[in-house]
Amino acid sequence: MKETPRAVDTVKGIAPCGLCCFLCDEHPGCRGCLEQGCPGEADCGIRACCQSRALRGCWQCADFPCGQNLFAQMRIVAFVRFAQAHGVDALTECLARNELRGVRYHHPGRLTGDYDACADERAVFELLCPTHAAAGEDVS
Repeated sequence: MKETPRAVDTVKGIAPCGLCCFLCDEHPGCRGCLEQGCPGEADCGIRACCQSRALRGCWQCADFPCGQNLFAQMRIVAFVRFAQAHGVDALTECLARNELRGVRYHHPGRLTGDYDACADERAVFELLCPTHAAAGEDVS
């Protein structure tokens, strides 16, 4: 059963790694990675790598996916691939729209949500935006 939709403010945006800062509620008061407000930013190798290469995010990197531990999470890789294919603004729009429809990025009190239940990247694409998934896009 889907939880009650919550208000969505996309100002925090998408972090360089593909995590969705605007839907994360792990650290109350966090301003998000884009505003240099993430509590873990000092230890974030992905953020440092993107900054050193003058990239907005991993979706702009020819070396993606690299060996960063975060990319062991299939949904994060799928989010970055989606941003590569359609742009980070489209990813933001899809995540925000889905949250309003009751598709959860994070379930309350947990760091997992509906995207984590997907079997593979194609299923994440389909949950993000069925129109793009139906077009038969290659997500690998």
